[in-house]
Amino acid sequence: MSTTAFESLVSYRTPGDPRTRVGLLSCGLLHAPPELEHLTGVIDLLQAWPWAEDYLRSLPELPGPVVRDWQASLLLEHPRKILCSGPNYTDHLLEMGEQVTDGWRPYFFFKPPTTALAPDGASVLIGGGPDERADWEGELGVVIGRGGRDIPVAEALGHIAGYTVVNDISFRGPHKRPSAPAPFVWDWVASKGQDTSLPIASALVPHWLVPDPQDLRIETRVNDVVHQSGSTALMVCGVAELVAAASELVTLEPGDLIATGTPAGVGAGKNQFLENGDFVEVTIPGIGSVSNTVRVRAGRTGRRTH
Repeated sequence: MSTTAFESLVSYRTPGDPRTRVGLLSCGLLHAPPELEHLTGVIDLLQAWPWAEDYLRSLPELPGPVVRDWQASLLLEHPRKILCSGPNYTDHLLEMGEQVTDGWRPYFFFKPPTTALAPDGASVLIGGGPDERADWEGELGVVIGRGGRDIPVAEALGHIAGYTVVNDISFRGPHKRPSAPAPFVWDWVASKGQDTSLPIASALVPHWLVPDPQDLRIETRVNDVVHQSGSTALMVCGVAELVAAASELVTLEPGDLIATGTPAGVGAGKNQFLENGDFVEVTIPGIGSVSNTVRVRAGRTGRRTH
């Protein structure tokens, strides 16, 4: 296992300074290396990932001052793309009444990169209608450092900058519209693309600190009750295969985010959904956590969603 002088990367701001910067977290302290001072957040650092990786991996100790008064900013401010894997855990497929079939291949959907992301601690907004059925999906997030097209599976992990934690908020009610013509019955925008539908943790853990992305535990709590506790070992298609498959569809670029699917324990499996005031936390030990409070957005209380 590779080691380094820090634990994770974070975008941050300080009071009175509108600029976003990159810092290195270690034991709860934020360090600001002078070599990174010109960068405007983690997304900017990823645009120079080959240089940044060499620099970060060579650090014998943490340089620069400790930042005493700071606030985490959105980890990836406006990534170019957010790709989310469809069902990708064997146990989740079973709870939804499905199973892996011969010739299974990954498939993806997009979330809007400018409005779907929500930072740690922000509100997740829902419409509040009884038929909306807002659901949680704790997932491992993969952040691309080296772009490419048609990336071989054997080389895919080398294109990853690091890992984070995401919550793929899903709206089960408007997902399928029976009144629509058969080819258009699945409404992916209403189900997956709404504002604040992808909370993301504040920190990015570099890939060399994660010896095996298929050996991580994902836990989701709603109001401190555990609903998901699964292993990435149960992915149908592993992280490398997902990266390779995504690159067959679109050119991957530095800063792109791939959500890798969710294990069993979602609300749809037990007919339990998010309500105003619920507190949701997704944790992956060794990677981090993201927590958010659910709020009904202004002017939408009690309205139907479709």
